[in-house]
Amino acid sequence: MTLKRKVGLVSIVLSVSLIIILGFSITSEGSIKDTVTSLIEKYQLADDKEIAKSIQSMTLKEIANEIDVLTSNNEAFDVSSSDLLPFATVLAQREIEFSNAEIMDLIKNGEHTDASQFMLVDFYFFKNSHSTSKNSNSEMKALLKEKNISKEIKVKILSDATIDSSDESLLLDFINNDSNQLSFVSMKKLSQINSKKAFEIAQDILKNTDIESNMRISAALKAVSNFLTTNESASNYKEIEADFINQANEIMNNTKDQVLSDSAFFAISDLKSKSGLLNLLVNEDIDRELKVFAIDQNFSVIQEILSNPSEDEIRVVIDAMKLLPIQDLADDLKTSINKIDNQELIEQAEEVIQIMETEGVPANKKWLEQ
Repeated sequence: MTLKRKVGLVSIVLSVSLIIILGFSITSEGSIKDTVTSLIEKYQLADDKEIAKSIQSMTLKEIANEIDVLTSNNEAFDVSSSDLLPFATVLAQREIEFSNAEIMDLIKNGEHTDASQFMLVDFYFFKNSHSTSKNSNSEMKALLKEKNISKEIKVKILSDATIDSSDESLLLDFINNDSNQLSFVSMKKLSQINSKKAFEIAQDILKNTDIESNMRISAALKAVSNFLTTNESASNYKEIEADFINQANEIMNNTKDQVLSDSAFFAISDLKSKSGLLNLLVNEDIDRELKVFAIDQNFSVIQEILSNPSEDEIRVVIDAMKLLPIQDLADDLKTSINKIDNQELIEQAEEVIQIMETEGVPANKKWLEQ
């Protein structure tokens, strides 16, 4: 099994585990509780080989039924990802036994819990991950239009499916009529196929943050950041960038939601721009760990800054290298201080250069590929 296929196998387990954590429940107490107890005991008392052997003889519907019972009352029972791993393992081993139509029918019939449907969606994409047929992706995307498919399952499908321009109207519908995760993922997907349209919608959201959900604001931040990174040649780029940085700063400074605050931070860092990075590095309210991330992501931007820096910019870079000394930037900093006369600043730079050369880390080149 290739690494990609192994990752897909793990994804099946993690997706079902996520649904368990979220606590989706369709059952009541009584006889079903006894059934769950019996089923959990069956798996807890058996070793992995015995469990796998038991599942090997089941139909796909029976496997889904087992997941239903195991995950339908998580408040009363502790079911972890390790309890579900045998199901994912056996499904991966038996993938050729089950047709796409069989998987689709079980997802559409409405008889199974969200946890089971998550497993089935993941299994479908896992099974078809080596297929070049566009039909397999299309039939799964068709479920996005089904009213009986829950929003949670639609989010899962939308996250994993390949989206193209033919899906734009559907994405716009989700963006306009949902305020949570479905809108967030739809905005992200729209950015990939029509960044300008996503940017326009995002601008409207950011102008009305007082009436928008945090999820939609987060999506808008990401959409604007994505647009700016792919449209640097726009005539009004600097104006749009400055306005966006101000908007993101305002959100960071005023929100009590840490997730939203972090979204604003990452949106600025993702710009990989001089203005964006300097803005983050001089902000004393931003945590050290986040600044370290921005320095790591933007080491090429620091090189750009050091090509013709002001003394204030050299000070910012020195402080940044104290947080995350990067070996590859030592020569750039040396060159930059040869152009200034401020002896105190030169001495500060020389101290940090020594640390960069002896204790520094290599530049993280992966960011050059993104």
